[in-house]
Amino acid sequence: FLLIGFGLRSPESLLPPPSGSTTVVICAYNEELDIAKTIDSLFKQTMPVHRIIVMDDASDDRTGEIARKLGADVEFRPLKEDGETHGKAANQKHSLEELVDTEYIAFVDADTWLYPDAMEEAMRFFNDPNTKAVGGFVLPKNLTNVWELGRYCQYLYGFGTAKAGKNN
Repeated sequence: FLLIGFGLRSPESLLPPPSGSTTVVICAYNEELDIAKTIDSLFKQTMPVHRIIVMDDASDDRTGEIARKLGADVEFRPLKEDGETHGKAANQKHSLEELVDTEYIAFVDADTWLYPDAMEEAMRFFNDPNTKAVGGFVLPKNLTNVWELGRYCQYLYGFGTAKAGKNN
């Protein structure tokens, strides 16, 4: 049953990716341990990324410093008046409204590493004019206990079958 959605491809997804520039937004809070590998994986894409923006949500570690040194644009957002961070959704919204000026945008978690052809393969789906969004397939980096294995099974179902449908 779980294999039902794997490997579904539209004819348009076999064409070369469309032209147009892409911005990748990474929302981050205290991600100094992972941000370098994430940014590095974006710079190694077979389809170049026009701009990488790290939305640094009041990190008190070296997240912004590391991202800036690696060539990403960093938008530091200090704590709100109530002392809370802005949160991922608010940072995504802010980046869309204020910072992104490219035709395409991708949101990547700060602890996510992409295969070198991930952006190119995702972009191919935009050859279909009905495509409005494309999601990736997440593979957890740790599978050392029953909880992580359970989360992996959830990913397999959620990304592999439930999201593989197409609305006409």
